Amino acid sequence: MTNNKNTDGITLGQSALIAGLGLLFMTFAAIFAQVAVNSNFITGNASETAIKILAANNMFRFGIVSYLIVVALDIIVAWALYAFFKPVNKSLSLLTCLLRVIYAAIFGGSLVFLVNGLGLLNNPDQLEASINSFLNCWNLALFFFGIHLGLLGYLVWKSNYAPKIIGVLLFIASFGYLIDSIGKILITNYSISLTLFTFIGEIILLFWLIFSGRKTKANTN
Repeated sequence: MTNNKNTDGITLGQSALIAGLGLLFMTFAAIFAQVAVNSNFITGNASETAIKILAANNMFRFGIVSYLIVVALDIIVAWALYAFFKPVNKSLSLLTCLLRVIYAAIFGGSLVFLVNGLGLLNNPDQLEASINSFLNCWNLALFFFGIHLGLLGYLVWKSNYAPKIIGVLLFIASFGYLIDSIGKILITNYSISLTLFTFIGEIILLFWLIFSGRKTKANTN
């Protein structure tokens, strides 16, 4: 039986709770941002998008801030998951963490296009180009996120303190992200969204970390 406190000075239970709460708060922030930015404003028609943003400028700005919060929480979650799965495989856990940080960095950088869009409301064509750049960068970021989930699923599967079914579901979620991301690059007007059906593993992991993962004591023997 290993000592529950790892070399980072944080217990497995504490890292699980931090990761779980980070994912929970991130979910709320992402839902708000998705509604405030994508659903309400990005319509596919540049002129209509500009009119909508002008009519509710503050909501659009709050949506961008919510996305920034998601990025910050992603980095915290990446570190907490690294600490939690470090006893399974330190190198692989670090790689898994770095892939999530890469995702967060690309996605965070893509938000510049939304901020720039605020100054392009009188130029619908440039606004549309800026929003498309945001969506394209986000799609590229999700490719790295998909790989992250696949490796995370492997760590869950190999651990002796997390349910293997969660690992399987994370594998499935990983393929959903990868197929959608690559599909949008290879196929014009790609309209399938597998992630709407494959994300369940992420939700189950979230609640498992909060309610059961926080009680974890690793046994790597």
